[in-house]
This record gives sequence, C-alpha cells and structure tokens, in this order.
Amino acid sequence: MLENKEIMNLARRRLSGNWLTPIFASILFIVGYIFLMAIVYIPINSLFGENTSYIIDIVLEIFLIAPTYIGFAYLFYKIVTSDNANIADAFKPVGFIFKKDKRKTYWRNLRALLLLGVCSVVIYGICFIPMFFSLIGSQDQVNNLNGFFYVTFAISMILVSIAMILFVPTYNAFLYKLATDESINAIPCLKQSYKVTVGNRYQYWCLNFRFIGWALLCCVTFGIALLWVVPFIYTSYTIFCKELFDKYNATTTGNTYVSAEDTLKEESQKEETLPEE
Repeated sequence: MLENKEIMNLARRRLSGNWLTPIFASILFIVGYIFLMAIVYIPINSLFGENTSYIIDIVLEIFLIAPTYIGFAYLFYKIVTSDNANIADAFKPVGFIFKKDKRKTYWRNLRALLLLGVCSVVIYGICFIPMFFSLIGSQDQVNNLNGFFYVTFAISMILVSIAMILFVPTYNAFLYKLATDESINAIPCLKQSYKVTVGNRYQYWCLNFRFIGWALLCCVTFGIALLWVVPFIYTSYTIFCKELFDKYNATTTGNTYVSAEDTLKEESQKEETLPEE
C-alpha cells in the first residue's frame, strides 16, 4: 500500500499539466449552480410561490446536481489513470439520462446516492438519540437547559465523531466505486466500499491531517488557494481509493496486484533517464 507522502507526490505528478481541468470544471459547476438557484428563487418564486420553488429546488438537487458528485469522482479518476481527462468528464453522469444505453446507470447512481443519504440520516440520527431524550420533558426543562443536557450533547458529539471516523472513508470509496464501475449495484457497492476501508481508516485520516497546512494556506489567501488545493486533495483521495480497490480485487480474483507505488517508481525512473537539455 502506498504511503501518504507517496500518494501526495503521485497526485502532484498526475496534476502536473492538468490543473486547469478540475479548476475550470469546478468554476463551471459553481456558476451553473448559482444560475439555476437564481432562476428557482427569483422568477419562479415570484410567479408560483415559495413552496413551488422549494419543490423545484429539491428536484434539481436530486436529478441534476447529485449525479455531478459521481461525475467529479470520475474526472479525478481520469486524471489519475489517463492523460486525456477533460471538463466534460465531470458532467457525464448527468447526461446519462439522455442516452438509452446509459439510462440504467443514471438510475443506479440515483438509487446509490439515495441509499447513502438514508444511511447517513440513520447513523447520525442514532448518534443524537441521547440529546433527544434529554429534551423530552416539560417546557421548563427545555427552556432552562440543565447540566444533563450538556452531558448528553457531549455524548452525542462523541458518537458523531466516531461515526465520521468510521463512515467518511466509506463515503469516499463509495463514490469512487460508483464512478469507475457501472456494473455494480448500490447495495453491493456500499458493502464493498465498507470492506476495503476496514483496516485503512487510520491511514485515510492521517492523509487528511497532512492537508491541514494547505487549509491554512487557503485561509491566508482568502480562499483563492482552494482552486489548487481542492483538486490536490481529491486527486490524493482517488489514488488512495484506487489502491484499496485494486488490492481488494487482486485478493478476491487472484490477479496480480500492481501497486501505485510501482507506477510512481516507473515514472521516477523515466525522469532519471531523460537526457538533460
């Protein structure tokens, strides 16, 4: 398994010459999202009312915005595995609804994202049960929150933190698998994503901690550095997930496991053998 430092080095190598692709794809997504929301909440709101705007917003979020999450996962997969990634890759899953041979994949993606949403609500809902029970009682107890509430609130926050530690790596692996394998269904995809992250969560969170300095850089530059830091982070996530699934597939099928570490060494050797100008 590739170490975190090597994952980040490989991510920089793969982004070299490709920085503009995820940057422009992100800008296009943000501008398009703002444009859609402006249409929903200004003319439609004034013509048909607030409730209609909310309904249209939900429909757009589910059928148009949500598939782009998988699209961006596919874009970074293309950046990692090939040299022909382009902006359109980030929006391909949205266009599947208009292609007869891809329509099944489009609905599979929506079912998978719905499954992920339901799991998230259930898991985090369970975490807030202690705080919920502390609020059950008379109105005076609710208005005058006592020490018991703060204790249950702290317990709920601890449970949420544990759930995030366990579930967030699975979430990233789940999107990666959906983006790279059109043949797998939602539930098997979630099960497989959970399996590959078992035993690798510590490395995942250590990888996240390595980006703390980059996050501070974004604060110093008033968010401008996000245009470069976010692609760097998600390319690193993609390499990490690719390593997990390649190793899992090799274990289950008996095929040869080719680590990204070997790819990194090959690239280093090629650079060393290049003649100096």
